[in-house]
Amino acid sequence: MKSYRFTLRYEGKKTSSVDNKIGPIVRKYNGTYESKYNFEDNETIVTVNIAKKEDKAKFETDLKSPDFTFLTLERVVLILDEEE
Repeated sequence: MKSYRFTLRYEGKKTSSVDNKIGPIVRKYNGTYESKYNFEDNETIVTVNIAKKEDKAKFETDLKSPDFTFLTLERVVLILDEEE
């Protein structure tokens, strides 16, 4: 099975208010996410996994909306899982 892994970041510590903004958009496209705070750089790294190519394109479009300007898209990687 293939999926797309987005690596996003934002300045500062991980907070529930930011998670409450990210969570709904990730669930909208049947994805999952994990966030970790990086002490050295004072930023939070968010990793989002989305399975469908169509959802990937829509997710990228939604990230460009003014609601998500605090997020910086670092990269998108195609992940192939051989468990099928």
